[in-house]
Amino acid sequence: MTATIEKEFREMTVAERVELIGELWERVALEPAKIPVPESHMQELERRRKLYRTNPARAIPWADAKALILKRHAKRRRAA
Repeated sequence: MTATIEKEFREMTVAERVELIGELWERVALEPAKIPVPESHMQELERRRKLYRTNPARAIPWADAKALILKRHAKRRRAA
């Protein structure tokens, strides 16, 4: 990052920074094939594929998984 951009970024409010980050990400996301995937993510994906191949019956549909995640998150928010 150039010194000028860094200085301007530091002068922004947190809300402005968040908005800028969102805008930048939208532009980056227009070219998903160019987004680098960390090796650790690829390893985790392969680990999960192997688990699925070993026992596909343990898998649950995305809608069920999402509902479970949201339910757990709601419980944590109420407890906080």
